[in-house]
Amino acid sequence: MTRRGPPGPPPGPGSGGKVDPEWLVQALERLEELPRAVKSSEPSGRAEPPRIVEQGRVEQSFPTQCPGSEALPALRSIEDLRALDGQRVRAVGTWEQYDPRKLPRGAPLYMGHCRLRLADEATAAVLVLPMWADEARRPMDEVALYEGRSVEIVGTAVLRAPSAPDGRASVVGPCLIEVEAILAD
Repeated sequence: MTRRGPPGPPPGPGSGGKVDPEWLVQALERLEELPRAVKSSEPSGRAEPPRIVEQGRVEQSFPTQCPGSEALPALRSIEDLRALDGQRVRAVGTWEQYDPRKLPRGAPLYMGHCRLRLADEATAAVLVLPMWADEARRPMDEVALYEGRSVEIVGTAVLRAPSAPDGRASVVGPCLIEVEAILAD
């Protein structure tokens, strides 16, 4: 059977939990048609090195000084962000690369997007610029310089990143916009 497209929806709540044998056969046939590259990208339990994409990154790094920034309020947690939404801040945390793919498979794919893991939070992070912005794809030397380091980023913090102006899908979580400088220890 060489059917194109998905085999249709799996059994839903109204099916009594029974799987239609024809649906299962079609789903297995579609799985066999998948390219081997897709199958091999499944997590194998072993750590794979990240893939680095150089093309499309900006060339200019952020400034490393910002006179008067010590007077700005510090953003160290999500609670701080709620109180400082839309304001100019010093975001404090650990710089890390970010794989922006919605459903990443296999090794991380780093294209220059970075985020700041907030200092007072184990899991909360803010993006360094909206994902759709050209400037969000940071230069490799800047990423390497700050990766895993404690930094302060001077910029405007928002709870929800602005939507892409062209309507394409983008991450809408916490974000730093209008970044002015990165201050490292």
